[in-house]
Amino acid sequence: MARRRDKLVAATDTSLPPFRTFLRLDCLIISVSLRSLDLMFIRLKKQINEPPSYKEALLYHFWHKAMLEEFSALQKQHTWSLVSLPPAKNAIGCKWVFKVKRNSDGIIASSGYLLSQSKYANDILLKAGLSSCKPCSSPIFVKPSTPPNASLPFSNPALYRSIVGALQYLIITRPNLSVFVNQAYQFMHAPTIGNFVAVKRILKFVQGTLTHGLSFSPSTFDVNGYSYSNWVGDVHDRKSTFGYCVFFGSNLVS
Repeated sequence: MARRRDKLVAATDTSLPPFRTFLRLDCLIISVSLRSLDLMFIRLKKQINEPPSYKEALLYHFWHKAMLEEFSALQKQHTWSLVSLPPAKNAIGCKWVFKVKRNSDGIIASSGYLLSQSKYANDILLKAGLSSCKPCSSPIFVKPSTPPNASLPFSNPALYRSIVGALQYLIITRPNLSVFVNQAYQFMHAPTIGNFVAVKRILKFVQGTLTHGLSFSPSTFDVNGYSYSNWVGDVHDRKSTFGYCVFFGSNLVS
């Protein structure tokens, strides 16, 4: 995904036939060839799973948002008042029940969809031993500081490869991490301590953005592609880099 939109070069093809609208949750990636342009589309399952518990619902942004809206509505309507429990009386328990609202034809009632991999991201953090780490605001160090042993080999290269490999699948819904994950991928053969420190920084950023993902909303069938090149711009090896992104209407799909 390009960082500077002012240098993007657009390529548009509006000859797409109408496509069916797909719903979320778990994603299946399919590649569609359109003339000379290869596009990645995300086909989403029609069935949205209803979480069986409050704890599981918190892993998904859309359920969490629905809970906040419901609780706010109850407070505004003064549904209850807090009082002291009378003697010899038991409090009535309560629990959250999660149901998907559907129209009469069975289609989920919604004007937009969010594709998120919150649970998958949590699993990666758990594998790295960072499930309770303190989140950070960026996936890279704003003021890089090299630890004294940064150039020494990392003691567990298998763990490094496993985590970075898993992050490669996370960027399906988190394209903003692509550059940083691909940089980490370049050191899979012989990672150093410094490389693993950089990966931990990415994971700490993921910790603070677990509910982030790709947002899909009703839009046009226009396809717009943007690319950006940075010739010999790498300060370490002077290699050239480039990025691209493809929008299906106003929705980012690749």
